[in-house]
Amino acid sequence: MENGTIIQQLRSGHNEAALRELYKGFPAVSHFIRKHGGNQDDARDMFQESLLIFYRNVQKKEFELTSSVNTYLFSVAKYLWKDELKKKNRTVPLEMQLQETPAHLPYTGQEERKIGLMDKVLSQLGEKCSEILRLFYYEKKAMEEIASRLQYKNVDTAKTQKYKCMERAKLMAGELMLSSLTEEL
Repeated sequence: MENGTIIQQLRSGHNEAALRELYKGFPAVSHFIRKHGGNQDDARDMFQESLLIFYRNVQKKEFELTSSVNTYLFSVAKYLWKDELKKKNRTVPLEMQLQETPAHLPYTGQEERKIGLMDKVLSQLGEKCSEILRLFYYEKKAMEEIASRLQYKNVDTAKTQKYKCMERAKLMAGELMLSSLTEEL
C-alpha cells in the first residue's frame, strides 16, 4: 500500500487496512530495540508510541511525509528508544546507531552494506558535519580540539553542531537503509 493511500485511509477513519500495513514495520523496530538493551514489551511500547505520533501528525493538514511510512515509524521508534535509554542513564553506541541493519531481512553482504551506508551518509552530510563526526568518533579528538580546528566560537557550539550532525546522520541512515531494503524485497 502506498504512503498516500495509508494517509488517506487514516484521515478518513478507515483505519483497519492502513493499520495492518503499518504493523509490517514492527519486526524491524523490535529487532533494533531488542538488540539495544530492550525486550519485546519495550519494542511494542516504542512501536505503539510511534504509531500514535504518526497518526497525530497525519491528522494535521500541513503534514507531508518525505520518506516511506516504515522509515518514518522506524526512525521515531529509534529516537523514542534512545530517549528512554537516556532516562535510564544508558546509551546506544554510535557504531550501532549508524550501522544498524535488521538481521531478519534476507540479503547477503551485510558488513559491506553497513560500511557503504555509513560512507554514503557521511558523504551526503556535508563537509563540516562529516569532519566533526570523523574527528570525534573515528579519531577520538576532544571537543576542545575539534572546536579549535573547525573554528567554532566555543566548545558548546561545537557540541551543539556535533549533536545536530549526528541526528541528521541517524535519520539519513535510517531512510537510506529502509529504502535500499524495500528495493531489494
